[in-house]
This record gives sequence, structure tokens and C-alpha cells, in this order.
Amino acid sequence: MTLKIEKPDIDFRSKFLELDKKSGTFGSRLLQSETSYEAQRLLGSGRNMCVNGGFEIWQKGSTQTKGGNGYSYDFAPDQWFVYFAGTYERGEDYIPTGQRVRTLKYTINQVSGVERPNFSTIVENGANLVGKGPITLSWWQRASKEAPTGIRPRAYSANGGEFSGSYSVSTPGIVNDYEAPITTYWQYKTKVLRPDSNMSNFDHLVIEMDGDPSHWQGGDWVEIANFQIERGDVATEFEYKSYGEHLRECQRYLWSPYLDPDYINNSGGLSSGGYLGVYNTTSRITLHVPYPVTMARRPTVNTSKSNPQLAYNVAFVAGGLTGNFDSIEHAGQNSAVLNFSSLSTTNNVGTPVSAAYLGVEFEAQL
Repeated sequence: MTLKIEKPDIDFRSKFLELDKKSGTFGSRLLQSETSYEAQRLLGSGRNMCVNGGFEIWQKGSTQTKGGNGYSYDFAPDQWFVYFAGTYERGEDYIPTGQRVRTLKYTINQVSGVERPNFSTIVENGANLVGKGPITLSWWQRASKEAPTGIRPRAYSANGGEFSGSYSVSTPGIVNDYEAPITTYWQYKTKVLRPDSNMSNFDHLVIEMDGDPSHWQGGDWVEIANFQIERGDVATEFEYKSYGEHLRECQRYLWSPYLDPDYINNSGGLSSGGYLGVYNTTSRITLHVPYPVTMARRPTVNTSKSNPQLAYNVAFVAGGLTGNFDSIEHAGQNSAVLNFSSLSTTNNVGTPVSAAYLGVEFEAQL
């Protein structure tokens, strides 16, 4: 029996031409990658570790004025915290790519002469994920005037819970002090930060954007957009997500149970809640409140609005009734049971109610 084996013709000319193609240093490194993880690391894809880097979500209100200096979440977009006095607001503009973006805009209020841009964000378990690094930051920036030193990106690491209130950090501390000059027009910036030592023994990662006080005075403003944090040493295109995706990520750390905080703040209107409760005494209501997502930890409950903090309805009773937050019966990572008193109307024990509005916030910030 005879076997006939045929091989396809080889076009040697095209093969030689392929050898002449320039791939560059980066292309050569990518071609030499032996695993998908190595290629992903070179491409910087693992995507954006920054929550709300597009500055879409401002559950505490989209314009906030901070009267003094000190670290606080209360005046910034979700998952960001700020230090210096001034006005923090959600802006909107078109960057040179033609894309419409939401922005974080800070206008300085000079209180003690050291006020400057200072924005920070926390990546949950980020230090552990980064390990030896590197970390690549990318963002757009502009200001009301040019500043040679601009904004200086820095990285910190710490163990769980240490950022609450006091903003204490563990080693490795500040890494790669760096100046990003800023102009009056939108510019795209990138910076690779390399940890001074292995961060894998720590939990959370803080990225701080800090200004030079010698270049900033009262009335000056700084604006940033599309902030991205990636593992690896290559910045990739900003990862856009839907408003719903951003909101769910933010609600893991903070949840304000009203549908549109801007509408509530400006108009005093009530959103539809549908949370069910009951009169457990004739003058107090117990209300069950499920969260939309599992929170990062057991949250604290804070009143976020002045009276009333509860608007509710009772079947066959005309008009809306009101009350104020009294105490926590239970607060877990998935739901809470809250007590409300100072009710506008008393009712029999066991009378069911349906809440239309809750003026409280559930906070589980790191």
C-alpha cells in the first residue's frame, strides 16, 4: 500500500517580510509572554480597581461645601474622601477625545493658607492584590491656572479598618513622590507607582492626589475626570460602566435609601420606598429595611435629613404620617431593623405601615 503525503507550499517571501516587522520593546515583551496572566499584566488589563473613578455617584449630594480642614467622606463623591476646606461638586464636560465625562471639581476656600487639592480613594484589599506592584494611575486634569508642580500622586497601604476617621497608615508608606504639572486645558496623565516593599501583608490601598500649597490660593479650582487604577505598568483606555454598575459598587460602602438624592436635596420631595413595618408600641414603629447589595461590613446608621426622617402610610388612614429615627434594633450586612419614634399619629400595637421615605444612611466605609 502506498501513502501519499502532501504539504502546503510555504511562501518564503512573506515569511521573510514578517521577520522584518518592527514590534518594539513592548511588543517583544508581549510576544514573549508565556501565560495569559503575563500578557494581561503587560496590557494593564485586570481593569479599573478604582470604584467611582468616573465620578458618577454622589449619594451625599452633588455639591458640598467643607468649612474646615480634616479627612472626611462627607463632602466628596462616593468612595472618595477629601481634606481641605472648599466646595466639592460634580461637574460635566467634554475631554479632547470628544467624550462627555463627569468630573470632581474642587474650588479652594482659603482658611489657614495651606488649602490645596487633596483627593484620596481606597481600594478594598488593594495592597494585598498589588503585592510588589507596579500600579499604574491614569486620569484627566485641568485647573483655573497653571501650576508647575500640579498634583502629586502617592500610594499608601494599611490594615483593615485603619482609615476610618484617623486615616492612619502602615508601612510601606508614601511611595514615588511625583509631580504632575497642571494647565488650564484638559490633559491626560499617567504615572507608574512602584511600592517600596511588598504590600501583600497589608489589606487596603490608598491612592492620594495631593497639591503643593505654594501654588494654590482661595478661589482657585482643580478638576479631574476618568480616574483609573490598574495593576501593571501600562495604562489602558478608561473602563466605562453603566450608572447602575457604578451605583451597586458604591452601595457596598454607602447606601442612601432614596432614589434621587439631588431631587430630595433640592425639592424636598419623597421617593417611593415600600419598606414594611409595624407599630410595636402605640408611639413607635419598627421597620425592616433590606439593602440592595451586601455591604462591605456591618454598617452604622446615620440620620441624613432633618425632620422628618420617616414618611409612612397606614392602610385606610388618609394622608402621610411622619416620624424620626430612634434606634437600631438590628443592623447586618444585608438588612436592618430600625425603630422610629416622634410619630405624628399614634396607632394600635400591630398596625402595619409602609414607608415611602427614609432620611437615613447606611455607612460601611473602610
